[in-house]
Parts: sequence; structure tokens; C-alpha cells
Amino acid sequence: MREKFRTEPKIEYREEKHSSVRKIIGSASEEHKGKIKEEMKRRFDNQDSVWEYVPGLKEKEIEKTPEEIEIIKLVNNKTNEFLSKLELEKFNVFTNNVHLFKQKDYQEFLGDGLAEFFPYGQNIFISGTQSRLKFTESCIHEMSHFKSFQTFQAKEKKPAVMRQIGLLIDIKPKKKLFEHLNEAVTEEVTKRIFYSLISQKPKLLEKEIEETERIKKEFLARGNDKNNVDDIYFAQTYPVSINGKKEYTTETEGFHYFQERKILNNLIEKIYLKNKDKFKDKEEVFDLFAKSAFTGKLSWGILIDRTFGKGTFKKLAQLDKNVDELEKFVDNL
Repeated sequence: MREKFRTEPKIEYREEKHSSVRKIIGSASEEHKGKIKEEMKRRFDNQDSVWEYVPGLKEKEIEKTPEEIEIIKLVNNKTNEFLSKLELEKFNVFTNNVHLFKQKDYQEFLGDGLAEFFPYGQNIFISGTQSRLKFTESCIHEMSHFKSFQTFQAKEKKPAVMRQIGLLIDIKPKKKLFEHLNEAVTEEVTKRIFYSLISQKPKLLEKEIEETERIKKEFLARGNDKNNVDDIYFAQTYPVSINGKKEYTTETEGFHYFQERKILNNLIEKIYLKNKDKFKDKEEVFDLFAKSAFTGKLSWGILIDRTFGKGTFKKLAQLDKNVDELEKFVDNL
């Protein structure tokens, strides 16, 4: 009989989640920690309270379309289904916690990128000028961050600071551990939820799904690498004018953090090959990483040291700041 790898009992949260912050650590009194929890709940429930942190941004928010509202609700339900698969309780993120902006305004106020989760504000900011499939992917990734395990650290009479989100541990300003691996796990979670969602062919995504599938089939027929094609979640062909002639160009978008996910999947495969008596397949190993991100437990770290020797987990933490060095280290495990 296969012995299943276990490091902790099933997690059962007894209280309803009122924000993404699961725990307040540090030297502050219980009274002060309670006030911080109440403040995070207030921000989660009332988004009017968070705009003061980015002056001028509120006026730039654009109204969500009915389709965007429906996508956000679909993503909330699908991320909760994924949590249920991991035997964890659901956590509802509402449309009011998601704010949309024109791309130029997003970049002016928030920097490069198309979306980000802000734990301090208990919200997600997204560039609303995307295709529906791109918008869906952005929502899933950031909502996965939103629902991952988070802790804040507090000292008496001082503002709380974030210390953990998913696998990422924030030791001090500009020193983060497992930032790359955390993004890899989050994007792999995103990929699984995304394909689960579009497999149901939601009406509002149907045209983009069909066009993407058509183009991916063409790529495969031309001999493109199947793994690379599978990683494309959006593809569209547009007419363009070149020297007065009508031509067509194809835009594609693949899942992000490619190198980080390559490292993660390599690590998972190596773990599986050395622990076939404990895991039925590689997906079960991945589930352990994902569950660690949503519970804050170090099950994945314990497994790594048991598999590759004591100190390997610490070495991964040290090398995570340099993704190329991290890749070399995992290749040589």
C-alpha cells in the first residue's frame, strides 16, 4: 500500500474570512493586533477607505462592463473550486474589490504590467483594456494571490507590514525569499483554473476561445512544439495594412513566468521520481506546493529536505533572488 506523504493535519478554519490576512505576528499586544485585523476587514469591506494611499487614482477608475463583472464572478467561483479540491475552505472576493483602469492610467500610477494584488488595500487593480481571455487570466492570477495565505507583522503603536504571501516570505525591505517560486506556483495554479473555466465554454468567452483553438491547431499542423502551443492561452488574427495591401498578423499570449515555471516543474519531476512510493503522479506533488501557498504550511520545504538532503530548502531560499542561479541549482539536484 502506497504511503501518502503527510506533514500536518487537515486545515479547518473555524472563523469566516473577513480579509486575506490570516494571522498577525510580532511583538504587538493582542489588543493592537485585533485593531489591525479590524482595519484590514474595514478595507476589505469598504474600498472607499483605500484610495488615500494612491492620491488621484480614484478618479481614474473606469466602470466595469457587465461582461467584466461576470468574468470576475466566474473567476471567484473557479478559484473557490480549486480551494475545495485542496480540501480548503472557500474565500469570496467580490467585484467591489477589483478596480479597472485604462492602460495608460494604470502604468502612470501603478507601473508596468497589467494587474496586481495589493494586500494593504485588500484589492486587485487591473488594466481593463484587454481582450476577455487576457482579462480572465489576469483575474485568476491576482485572485489566486488574494486567496493565498498571508501574514502581517506588527510592533506596538506601529503600522503592520506584510511578512508572507503564499510561499513568499518578506524578511525585510528588498529581501524576499521564494519570490520566483511563489509566482511560478501561482501561475501554474492560474493555468489549471483557466483551462477548467474555458472548458465550460462560457458564452461571453466563446468567440475568443474558438479563435484561439483554431490558431493553436494551425501552429501544431505546422510542426510547432506541442508544449509551447499548449502554453498559449490567447491567440487572435487581425487585418493590417502593409504598403497599402491588406495583410494579417497573429497576436499570441502565453502564460507568464516561463523560466520560473520551468524550474518549478523540473523540481516537481525530480521530487516525484524520488518519491514514487508516496505520490501517485506529479500532479499530486504540485498539489502539495499549491496547498502550502494557500495554508502557509512548509510542507513543501520539509519534502525538499527529505528528498534531497538537509539544507536544500535553505539553499533554494538563498538562490531564489537570482532566477538563473536557481535554475542551475535545481538542474543539478
